[in-house]
Amino acid sequence: MTNFTERIQAIAKRAEKDPAGAWSELALMPDRCTTAQDVLTLGALGAQIAGTALGRFADAAAFVAALRTLPVIEGIDEIQRSLWRAEGVMTRCGGGDDATHRGHGIATAADACRYAGVLAQTLAARGQLAEAVPHLQAAATGAASLPIDDPVVSQTALVAQNIARIAQGHARAAHDLLRAAGDAAVASDGRSDDWHRRHLALFTRMRALLAAGRPGEALRGLHQLMDLEDTENAGAFERFHTAALACRAYHARGDQPQAARTLEACRDFARRAAAHDLSGEVSGLERLLAG
Repeated sequence: MTNFTERIQAIAKRAEKDPAGAWSELALMPDRCTTAQDVLTLGALGAQIAGTALGRFADAAAFVAALRTLPVIEGIDEIQRSLWRAEGVMTRCGGGDDATHRGHGIATAADACRYAGVLAQTLAARGQLAEAVPHLQAAATGAASLPIDDPVVSQTALVAQNIARIAQGHARAAHDLLRAAGDAAVASDGRSDDWHRRHLALFTRMRALLAAGRPGEALRGLHQLMDLEDTENAGAFERFHTAALACRAYHARGDQPQAARTLEACRDFARRAAAHDLSGEVSGLERLLAG
């Protein structure tokens, strides 16, 4: 193991607890590169620490751009393209235009697949999950077109696994937040003298539980809503939305016969709520149940 490799490993270890300190060390390393692999390793670690860990995408892009000028990689097209791609990912994540970087860094279908995967993973790691989706989809399409023994295929699989872990963590937090939001609604407006506010609080909790993937719990609150509607002689509009939510919950629980019966109730309430155009929402339920 070379002194360079030992130093890089030490910096990577430090980055786990002190990314800012690791970055300050890494910035002094370019002059110590003696091989093309050194440059490639340094570029990847720089993007990871400055970009993914710290969110300093402009600094990361500038760091990688400087590596492209090192004499040790002059004329090595593959390494140059890799650095262009890394700089492009950092530029795009920082809100810049990566067209030039893609033009220099992508020469093959494998390059395009690799670029999309790394971009998706970086965005996901920074919590930009929605922005990561189209790039991960592009990586999936690209990987499917490559030979199974192409290294980029296995790299894409690792990217997918990493993003899945990130997304699962966010999903768990979102589910917990949804349930807490429902509880907070009931604990506050659920005690109001205004029945409309109590109705909205119960509806909010039921909707939150359904969104959190707990249709059974959501349906346990259905009778509270219906009883309140009966007591207060609620109109067809309020009853429609309660029934529509119940329809979705029955469908999510796998009770298709009850979902179909509830859909019929939704159609009836929609007809009775003539002052409101609920046709689009009815159509959405029909498409949901049609599969």
